[in-house]
Amino acid sequence: MMYHPYTQSIINDLAAGHVEMGFAVEIMAPSAPVRVHTGVGEVVINGELYLGLGSLGSISPSKSDGSTSPKDITLSLALIDSSMLALALNEKMVGSQVQIVMFTYGADGQVKSTAVAVAGKITSVSAVTGDENTVNYSCANELEGWQSICSWRYTEDSHLLRYPDDHGLRCVGEMSERTIPWGSRSDAPPFIYGSS
Repeated sequence: MMYHPYTQSIINDLAAGHVEMGFAVEIMAPSAPVRVHTGVGEVVINGELYLGLGSLGSISPSKSDGSTSPKDITLSLALIDSSMLALALNEKMVGSQVQIVMFTYGADGQVKSTAVAVAGKITSVSAVTGDENTVNYSCANELEGWQSICSWRYTEDSHLLRYPDDHGLRCVGEMSERTIPWGSRSDAPPFIYGSS
């Protein structure tokens, strides 16, 4: 999901004087979390250590057009060694949670303010080989998940797939065709459970 990354603390930092901005990426990979940022060196954000990629990493620009349609962002990582490319491609990253954080830091390198810019999942991984091997991770924000169709329904069969011993929805089919009268008990017809 795209957020408005300019929190009041970031705006105050930008107005105060010399301050640098950067982006940090956290990917919850299956083997271990990956935390990198667009600068060089190490940066601590919210108690977590992020390693700098410098010019080896990039984040594609994203425009806000005022709509709620999902926007894709591409994270690129340049890998000179082909064995590193093989490691990156063997990791099953599709579906991993991604968070891109905007942060400000001073001349001392200490992080001053942070704000989540994008949160979502990795949707695809591609590679470009040649003189410079590059791995591209396409990321979709959380809004894209709202467009997918839910496979779970409020039925006995769907419920039993999750909870095999719970028959809490066995009467849903019968109740959808019944009139539910409000009032005294004498007005209500007797309810008889189905054959299950």
